Amino acid sequence: ARFQLKRLSEIEFKPPEWLINSLFEKDTLNMVFGDPGAAKSFYAIDLAACIATGKDFHGIEVKPGPVVYIAGEGQNGIKRRFMAWGIRHNYNTDEAPIFISLMPAGLCDPDQAQWVINAIKQVSEDCGKPVLIVFDTVARNFGPGDENSTQDMSGFISGADLIREQSRACLLLVHHTGHGDKSRGRGAMALKGALDAEFRLEKDDLGTVRVTNTKMKDFKPPAPM
Repeated sequence: ARFQLKRLSEIEFKPPEWLINSLFEKDTLNMVFGDPGAAKSFYAIDLAACIATGKDFHGIEVKPGPVVYIAGEGQNGIKRRFMAWGIRHNYNTDEAPIFISLMPAGLCDPDQAQWVINAIKQVSEDCGKPVLIVFDTVARNFGPGDENSTQDMSGFISGADLIREQSRACLLLVHHTGHGDKSRGRGAMALKGALDAEFRLEKDDLGTVRVTNTKMKDFKPPAPM
């Protein structure tokens, strides 16, 4: 309610609470980005399904829990991909605590961010607090604004931070590369500055998807996958 100063010794030291060991921490804002067809959504679905079922993420330990997937479009496609993941790994994803949105959420609009929070509270009453919230994609969930505008991007970040502060979940943004610079996400650089972790996805001619860390705020960057 008011601005305060505390002595360093009074501030509690909190060790990292990993959602996926050495990759994604709880109560953080993270992003994966890549060109169209670089398997960004498949990566996010793989991540979400592993957390919802408790399966390791390519040999890396996860902390299981409910997952919310804010799909900007194509709910039928999202359902098919989760089902395909379940067939591949022998899990019934219909029994997992995975919740899909029926429409995008424009995070530039504080009211829409609050709608997401209210929906998450309803889920929490039934299945416990979600530990991962995915926004696929940034463009579809941006709302009334311009990704290249620092002011509008700051509004988007504020909406995402409000959801993170209320849920204490790991937020994962799925984003496209820049038009001219493929080494970074599209739009204003304010977004990268706000992230705790960022990963770039690239698919080669043989179909191999490589995941490279491009930002890790407080920890040693993980090796490429």
